Amino acid sequence: MQSGRAIAPLWARPQGISGAIDGSFCDTTGKWVWHPGDIAAFVRSGLGGCAQALDTLINCGGSAAGSYAADKLYMGGTPVTTAEAVDLLHLTNSGLPIPPDAVYQAARNYSGAEPGEIVYTISHLQPGVPCRIRIHTCEIEAGFDRSQYMRLCDLTVAGLTTWTRAAWEPWREANYYLYTAPNDHLDMEIIPDGNGTITVTSRAARREVAVCAATNTDLATVGTIQGVEIEPGVAVALLGQTDPVQNGVWALNEAGVPQRVSWAASSLDVVGVVFYVLAGVYADRWYRNTNDDSFVLGTDAATFAEYSDLPYHATI
Repeated sequence: MQSGRAIAPLWARPQGISGAIDGSFCDTTGKWVWHPGDIAAFVRSGLGGCAQALDTLINCGGSAAGSYAADKLYMGGTPVTTAEAVDLLHLTNSGLPIPPDAVYQAARNYSGAEPGEIVYTISHLQPGVPCRIRIHTCEIEAGFDRSQYMRLCDLTVAGLTTWTRAAWEPWREANYYLYTAPNDHLDMEIIPDGNGTITVTSRAARREVAVCAATNTDLATVGTIQGVEIEPGVAVALLGQTDPVQNGVWALNEAGVPQRVSWAASSLDVVGVVFYVLAGVYADRWYRNTNDDSFVLGTDAATFAEYSDLPYHATI
């Protein structure tokens, strides 16, 4: 297995995931980390007073390491670790200490045939006091670079206020968003609920299409496919086009013109993408793109096959 690579403003080709949350701007990776002690200084600089005094640092999926406690406060998922080195060369840590390697080398994951979730519950915070949280990730588990699996999560951080990020794919974040938009971290300000609690939830999600067509189809004129009305915005998998370069996931725009859906509109998006079919002849089936990394969308034939591995994966 190749070495994991901490998320940073560069192109990364990681292999599994470990995530990090903290309340400061320390670019830790490896786990969800709650660190209100560091938040206090930041909050005073622009968000108002903060009396949060309790630090909780958790090595999710791992044992105690340095200041980080062994995995706790969780519900769901199973631990995963790697002995491979994590490349921290490009990690921007804002001058704060970088956690021990062991914190980067462990995670808590969920995999299954049905949607599942992992929840961390952080308590004993001061109700009503804003807390700044930042999420970072690092891939450490083989296959989740879409070479075998596709990990897609709905993230929710909730207290009195709630932050969500739907259809979040850690590998995709590392390989595209941070390559094209350095410093694109997941930042949020959350107010603990009346009990002084914040929950961090990662729930397995999926890409889906309304229907799948296995023969050549003109989406602009077909009207319906296998009983499904093709209206603007309805995602359709076209997998049997006469010109296989046109294979992929399409939808009509408001003008009735076919265009590739946003989550399958670039070469990086398409390679290894996994999706679920909602209706029609191929309803309740999963499909996966089988092209390799040399694939160029719009130039090369796009190939897809039915997918039978566990389709749902979440991580923290």
